[in-house]
Amino acid sequence: MKKGILLVALFLMLSKASYAQFHVQGIVNGPDKEALEFANVILLSLPDSNMVKVETTDPQGFFNILTEKKGTYALKVMLLGYEDYISKQFDLDDGRTSQTIDCEMQSEAQMLQTVEVKAKVPLLEQRSDRLVVNVEQSLTALNGNLMDVLRKVPGMLIINDQISLAGQSSVTILINGRTTKYMDITAFLKEMPADNIAKIEVIHQPGAEFEASGTGPVINIVLKQNKLYGTNGSVRLGLGKGSFWRYNGSVSLNHRQGNLNLYGSAGYSHNAWQEWLDLDRYIEDDVYSQSTAKPSKPHTKRGNVGLDWYLDDRHTIGLSANGLHSVNDRTNVNTTNIFYGDQSPTTTLVTDNIFDRTWWYVSSNAYYSFKIDTLGQKLDLDANFTTFDRDNSNLIQTRNLSDDDVNFEDQRSAQPGATDIYAIQLDYSKPFNKDISLQTGARWSSASLDNNLISEFFSGGEWVNYPLQSNHFLFDEEIAALYTKLNFKSEDWEFTAGLRYEDSRSEGYSITLDSTTRRDISQLFPSASVSRALTDQIGVALAYSYRIERPSYSNLNPFLYYLDPLTYEKGNPMLRPELTHSFKMSLTYEKQPFFNLEYNRTDNPMALVTEQDLETKAAFATTVNLDKFERWGGSLFFPLDFIKGLSGYGGVMGYYNKYTSDLEGGVYENDQWSVTGFLQASFILPFDIKAEVNGFITSGGQDGIINYESLYGVNVGFEKELLNEKASIRMSIGDLLYKYWYGDIDYGGLVADVSSRWDTQVVNVQFTYRFGNQHLKKRQGRTNSASDEINRAQGN
Repeated sequence: MKKGILLVALFLMLSKASYAQFHVQGIVNGPDKEALEFANVILLSLPDSNMVKVETTDPQGFFNILTEKKGTYALKVMLLGYEDYISKQFDLDDGRTSQTIDCEMQSEAQMLQTVEVKAKVPLLEQRSDRLVVNVEQSLTALNGNLMDVLRKVPGMLIINDQISLAGQSSVTILINGRTTKYMDITAFLKEMPADNIAKIEVIHQPGAEFEASGTGPVINIVLKQNKLYGTNGSVRLGLGKGSFWRYNGSVSLNHRQGNLNLYGSAGYSHNAWQEWLDLDRYIEDDVYSQSTAKPSKPHTKRGNVGLDWYLDDRHTIGLSANGLHSVNDRTNVNTTNIFYGDQSPTTTLVTDNIFDRTWWYVSSNAYYSFKIDTLGQKLDLDANFTTFDRDNSNLIQTRNLSDDDVNFEDQRSAQPGATDIYAIQLDYSKPFNKDISLQTGARWSSASLDNNLISEFFSGGEWVNYPLQSNHFLFDEEIAALYTKLNFKSEDWEFTAGLRYEDSRSEGYSITLDSTTRRDISQLFPSASVSRALTDQIGVALAYSYRIERPSYSNLNPFLYYLDPLTYEKGNPMLRPELTHSFKMSLTYEKQPFFNLEYNRTDNPMALVTEQDLETKAAFATTVNLDKFERWGGSLFFPLDFIKGLSGYGGVMGYYNKYTSDLEGGVYENDQWSVTGFLQASFILPFDIKAEVNGFITSGGQDGIINYESLYGVNVGFEKELLNEKASIRMSIGDLLYKYWYGDIDYGGLVADVSSRWDTQVVNVQFTYRFGNQHLKKRQGRTNSASDEINRAQGN
């Protein structure tokens, strides 16, 4: 820990270089002394009135303009609905290096009182450090869950609850910049309604300001937040039909006036669906053919409240709370046919796995933001508490439909669990001049988990505890981190260098087995990037990062969890963290990347594998460490706006993945190319009906030890505005065209074919009505809602 602090301190001292500069700062107010955001402040050189630089005011009306040249200047301020403001001339020289000017704008005599917000955000935004998918704008993301929304990310595959992006399975999921790694992420993603999600950010090369956890891309899910002034809200109702009917409804309300913003929303969702998983295992001359139908009918309630309070021009505080409650009682039905190589009669087993599942999620957040000066120096403090509790149970009953003596006792289990997470983060940013800036900060988090699996079997007319499957498991983890990041830019070059130090201490204790697993990791994680302009529009950028993926508590917990008598999952307390070196080269157009080349090398990659017990003939899933994973490839994005009447994007990704590991009896190698194409197009039909078509096709690929075949999917959506654009109705058809997922396994003596199917050709209809003020007032400042933890996740 001391070594990390000394290195960070050294980095800070080396970052103190600065250049001579002059700056002009001030505040732009309206005629009623209200702060005006988005005003254009232009620095003019005199006497020729040439434009030197333009800046835009922030939510408090502040602006700051930097220049390196002495001279005589004036300011011109412009904002729609106000008369232009021109300041008196002033000089900047060695005797006066700064000038403060407060500007008061006057309303135009014939000014419109309001202007309606009509800006359309594109579905896909390729920014310099991330890909942003604005799913709120998507016409094909209706009435679903968070898992459905993730499928809108180009290159994202979700098969049998396993998430991978362009062949990488170590994907880190954040909600508003906050971790989800201690939660039952599958239940969370599948049962959280999609109607409260604004956008998804895909960050392939996270910098030092992000946690080092996660060797693959970071997926940050940003929830909606109203930004309109005054009192306003919306009501949304949805109805859909796949294998089952689904329906949902929500209401949101926002009040923003003066220096206070209050907001809240509530919703209910019954998002039902059906999935199927088929597994054929070949054991010597016998074939075990297992097919499982997995219906799901969760009832989910959600709500959130919050406030942002702008104490003055420099200080802001905020409080917020989010909560979800879900009940998902269901029955999975598994049919197993055992075909014997000696031509004995087939054994047919039917298993009902009856689930009672309930979980609660509550997250509360408080933040404080201090704008130290108008040059951009800022301090942010953020504190968060999250709790995730569950009360699950299941009953497994197996019937033998054959005339043989293969029988299994009934089993049941209770799985209560509680998770508490505390986190606090401090961030400081300091621009030394227009070319050099520094970010630094510290973070501390603590997670405490208590999971108690109580397993019983029915014998002799009563339920008897099964100690080999029961396990009371406690897990505690603390992570302390320091980071610093230096940014430098010149006329043609931009450079960033980041260093993060993390000290993590975790302990897993099985009360049942009286077994303790401790893991302490202290490590430095560097990151860097450099870019250069080749022409006025074309540039090249290089980036590097070093990251870690720690085993989750559920993977370390050495329990057995049965899905049916011949299939179960188990933990692995011997898992080691995986470490990844990541390199990326990008070509940019107007500083937006459109072509990328990547190389990743991961040591000790964690992979979900399927193995089998040759004595019991049961198959089980567990996570193991392989020796090495390498990935080469690239991506190309292109817009469709050059086609008249069409907007959207297209792209292609191609990656080569290779796993290598020593196994008993030899070396395991598995490698495969995967090429994925994707397209999203929006256009206008007659009667002003908006339409959207999106789809993907992949050549097949590799997911851990599984090689899978090609698959594709096409979705369509439509929207019509009603009631003077206060209401809208949307309709979508998911997987109008599709191919299911098929794969094969040849690993450690296991040879198997596996397939996954899901609801297709699902029809959804959604009605939205917006009430209250849907305009921005011109004579009152519009203040952005503040959620600094989200801003940090967005890199702002």
